Parts: sequence; structure tokens; C-alpha cells
Amino acid sequence: METMLIIYNPKSGKGKIVEKIDWIVNTLKAKYIIDLYAPRPNEWIRDKIKSLEKHYDIFLAIGGDGTINAVVSGVADLDYIPKMAIIPQGTVNDMARNFGMPMSTKRSLKVLMENDCTRPHNIYRINDGYFDYTFALGVCSGVSYIDNKPLGPLSYYITAVKLFFKDKDVNIKMKINGEEIEGKYKFILVTNSEHIGGFKVKFYDKLAVVLIKGKRLFFPFQLLWYSITSRAKYKYLTDNLEIEADSKQFNADGEGVEFTKNIKIEKAKTINFLCTKRARRRYEKMMKKAK
Repeated sequence: METMLIIYNPKSGKGKIVEKIDWIVNTLKAKYIIDLYAPRPNEWIRDKIKSLEKHYDIFLAIGGDGTINAVVSGVADLDYIPKMAIIPQGTVNDMARNFGMPMSTKRSLKVLMENDCTRPHNIYRINDGYFDYTFALGVCSGVSYIDNKPLGPLSYYITAVKLFFKDKDVNIKMKINGEEIEGKYKFILVTNSEHIGGFKVKFYDKLAVVLIKGKRLFFPFQLLWYSITSRAKYKYLTDNLEIEADSKQFNADGEGVEFTKNIKIEKAKTINFLCTKRARRRYEKMMKKAK
């Protein structure tokens, strides 16, 4: 039997995950040798994973995209590469959607119990940390920092409207694919995900780098156009880039990260995530198109 470490956020799902955790563990014990870990308040999951003496075949993260980022960051620091799995318990759950994991805990468990399908996913180092699926800088990039979400996903859209009128454009210098880019931009998006903020976008086996500039009024339409068509005037594909910006904070997987001035992004590891058979077929189809 494979060994599995379950790491869960006790606050996920408005705290209801605590009531489900025994059921989840007992269900998975029929297939895996289980260890369980729930972080204490203000404890760094990444540091905990790095300090583990036991090697695990699979790390299962139960929570939202922030929890997934914390677990992946720890796994990326290990000297071996285990598989990963997700049971989504967050508000939007973009990472879980990439692997076809249902929003229902019962159905997610069924996926983990009834198949061993995996899909590779690239993890990227950003300065001293990692991001799993998205990096954003500029107007509305702080939309996901909010802690109180009484209206669920709608809370993000309300916050976005407020930030739309408050945030300023960002002066940047960027080095990408041997090219140097300099100017004032409203928004910078870097992603290797099929889903961002609940919207489906085109997936590439590299980072898609999208820069948006121009009049503020057109900004929402440019974002919408990209989410629908995956087209943007300034778009690049790469596995590494450098950014110098006059902002003080960027968004990595929905979490705010402070920095001084410079950002360096590079491919770190490829990790296999447990997924549905449909998600695996979709990934293989996308890879054929990419070639």
C-alpha cells in the first residue's frame, strides 16, 4: 500500500472540514497507509514538510488554493518527488478544477479511491517561494487577499470593483525570451492553469505571460476577452522571466506576497497530481495541440 500524508486546513469549508476529517481518513485507509497533519495557527506548512523524516508516496492537501500552495511549496523543497492529490474545500478551487476534482468531498474521495490516474503539472519558483498556477501584479491583483467572504465567490467580484478604481498602473521592466520590455501596465498575469478565478482559459505546458495596458475603462473587457479567447495583444510563452516593478506586493496563487523591487520566475519541478481519467485525457489532447 502507498503511504499518504493528509494535510488539511481546519478553517476550510467554514470549519466544516473538521467534522468530515475522520470520515475522510477512514475511507482512504482502505487503500492507503495514512498519516494526518493539521497545522496550528501561524504554523508554516512548508517548513513542517521540509522537516519530515518519513518519505511519503502521496501528499493530500485538503483546503483552498492557499492551502494547496503551502503544501506544494513544501513538497517542492523535498529531495524526492512524491505525487500530490487535492480535496477542494476553498471558495474558487482553481487548482482542483485543473485535475477534474469535484467540489463535493464525497465525489473527490471516490476519484481517489477508484482510480490511480495522474497528470503532470509544472511548479515555478518565484523569488524565495513557489506558485502552482498563477501570478498577478497590478490593478485588481489583490482581489483574493480578503479573509471575510460572506457571499462566497461574489465577495471577490465586489472587492474587484473597489480595487478597479483604487489601484494604480505599474511601471515594469521585464526580461523574457531574450527580449526586454519596459512600460506602464495595468495588469500582469502569469499562469500555467486551465482555470483562473473560476474562469476557464487556454492551457499551455509553459507559462502564459499576459500584459494589459491602455485606458482603464477597457481593462475589464480586455480581461474578459482573454478569458474567452485566450488572446491578448501582449502575450508570451516561457519557462522563466525577470520583472522589475515599482509595486510592493504581488499575488501568487491568491496569496499576497511582499517584495522589494525584483521578481524572478523559473521552472522548479514537475509534480504528478492524482486526477480524473477525463482530466488526463484532456491534458493529453492539449499537449498534442501544443506540439
